[in-house]
Amino acid sequence: MYVVHRDVIERNVKSIRDAFYENDIRLKLCYSYKTNMMPEVLSIMDRYEVCPEVVSEYEFKHIPKSCNETIICNGVAMSYEELAEKVRDDYCIVNFNDVTSARIVRDVLDDDEEYRVGLRIRFDDDSRFGIHVNDLNDAIKTFRNMNFSIICLQCHVSGTRTESKYKEKVKNMIDAVLQCGIRPEIIDFGGNMYGIMDEWLSSQFSEVCSFEDYAKIIASEVNRLDYIPIVALELGTALIANAVSVVGKIIRIDEYDRIVLDIDKFTIGMVHSKNLAYTFIPSGVAKMSLSRSFKVYGCTCIEDDLLIDDFPYEPQIGDLIKFSNCGAYSYCFEPEFIIPRQEVVVV
Repeated sequence: MYVVHRDVIERNVKSIRDAFYENDIRLKLCYSYKTNMMPEVLSIMDRYEVCPEVVSEYEFKHIPKSCNETIICNGVAMSYEELAEKVRDDYCIVNFNDVTSARIVRDVLDDDEEYRVGLRIRFDDDSRFGIHVNDLNDAIKTFRNMNFSIICLQCHVSGTRTESKYKEKVKNMIDAVLQCGIRPEIIDFGGNMYGIMDEWLSSQFSEVCSFEDYAKIIASEVNRLDYIPIVALELGTALIANAVSVVGKIIRIDEYDRIVLDIDKFTIGMVHSKNLAYTFIPSGVAKMSLSRSFKVYGCTCIEDDLLIDDFPYEPQIGDLIKFSNCGAYSYCFEPEFIIPRQEVVVV
């Protein structure tokens, strides 16, 4: 069972907004649907006026009907017809990944109207997302000739959560703005930020930045501009990871000290790669085992579906184990493989 902690999401949203407000940044906070698309989570984000960030028509159709926020559409998984439909939508900003897509969408639109769009850029040849920054000026001319007005520059750079990497990304983006001859209303730095973590998890990383650290980095670079842009962040993990717990029930215990839960490693999500924090919730009084050390497994037939390597308590069928920090890439990656997807409860 997934347990969504509404107050933690609220705290995350408020903490990010406060950090950027204190650094005089005009923030457009967006939620990356790909990170966790629980309908319950999407509704909470909508209530807190967090903008949707989507990459597919499937994700787009899950946007709450009550949403009246800007929709960031990085439509890698969308057809040209779907992209054209979003370009026409006043609520959407389509960040084009390449010039070819823009040309084809312009043909699909089949009119002479000017449309406000975005453009994704990259800084090296390793990324598959966006046009190379060296081609930016030519791309801008092409977009102008197609009657596309570029109001947003966006980048998606993986592995930039550390201070040095994040500084490099932000500097590269502001350098690009200064060199391209346009003043985009929105500068979109994508995602890849650390969120609020308990010590058990943060200690497993060599370096962790706070929301205040990221805000100061961006503020320092944005101050090089001669105007004040809107800064967009497309956050997933930083908004939702610590706001979801997973509760599993013990369904089997055998003579080899193997415990099986009714969940699996896919339910746990991205944090499964770390040493997991858990809380034992026994049906009676918790007792430490004096002679046995148990291993706790998920209920799949996968050999490495190991959740706890050294469980020190005396287990009983029906006892519960709660795992923390399971909000990122869990629900959205959980297949209906052997067991159905877990139910979701909001508290």
